[in-house]
Amino acid sequence: MPLSPLKIDFLRSIRPRDAAGHSYRDDFAYLAYAALYDYAAAQVENLRVLDAGCGLGFGSRILAQTACTVTAIDVDKTALRHARQHYQHPNLQFLQADACRSGFADRTFDAIVCLEVIEHLPADMMTALMREWTRLLAPQGLIILSTPNQPVYDRISRTPGHINEMTVDAFFTMLKQAFREVAPHYQRKGEWDKFAAYYQMVHRDRLGLRHLIPAPLRRFLKSKTASGRHAPWPELWEQLQVHPAAALSEVEDAVVQIALCQL
Repeated sequence: MPLSPLKIDFLRSIRPRDAAGHSYRDDFAYLAYAALYDYAAAQVENLRVLDAGCGLGFGSRILAQTACTVTAIDVDKTALRHARQHYQHPNLQFLQADACRSGFADRTFDAIVCLEVIEHLPADMMTALMREWTRLLAPQGLIILSTPNQPVYDRISRTPGHINEMTVDAFFTMLKQAFREVAPHYQRKGEWDKFAAYYQMVHRDRLGLRHLIPAPLRRFLKSKTASGRHAPWPELWEQLQVHPAAALSEVEDAVVQIALCQL
C-alpha cells in the first residue's frame, strides 16, 4: 500500500529515540521494522493481539491502530519503561512477561505477533515457545512471525545478540510441525544484489571504523554504494513491503522470512 502523507506523519510521530540499546536513526532500518508491523496490523483487525517481544513499543502502537486490544510483553524493563512513556493508547498495555511462560489464561488471544525476536532466543526454547503460543491462542488463532534468513543476513550484518538465526528450511519445518497452516512471506528480497558494494564495505569493517569518517564523507560514500537505502520515504516503503511467496524457494534470497500461521 502506498505511503500516504497521513501515514508518514504517524510514523514520524512514533519513531523512537535511542533507548535500551536500540537505535532507529537510519530511515531504512526504522521503516523496515515499521513495514513489518504495518503488514501484521492489516492481519489482526478487531482481534485480541499479543505482541511477544515488543521492545521499545512503537510496533505495538502500530498494531493498536487496527486491533481490538494489544497486550505487549517483553522481559526488558528499560524497553518497557520507554514504551509506557511514549506509546500510551486506550487499547494497548505493556507488561513484563516471558514469552515462554507468560502466565496468561488459555485461549486469551486471537493472534500473536512476534517480529524479529526468536533469533535472540536459544534454539532449545523453540519447542516451549510453540507450545505456549498454541495454549494461548483461541481456535483458528493466527501467528505472525518473522526472523532473519540466516544465509542472506549473515552476508549483510553481524548482530551480537542473534544466537538463533535460521535457514528458510529450518524455520518453516519447525512451524509446519506446530501449526496446521503455514503461509510463507518475505521482505527485502534480492537486497544483496542491489546493495552488495555497501554491504561488503560494512561487513569488512568489523571494528566500526567507518564511524570515524566525517559525516559528510560517510553520506557521500553511502550515496554511491547504496543510494536505494537513502531514497525518500515513499520509495523506501515500496521496497520494504511484505510479499506472499508461492513457494519457499521465493524466500531464499530475502533478508527477512515471515510466516502467517494458523492453528
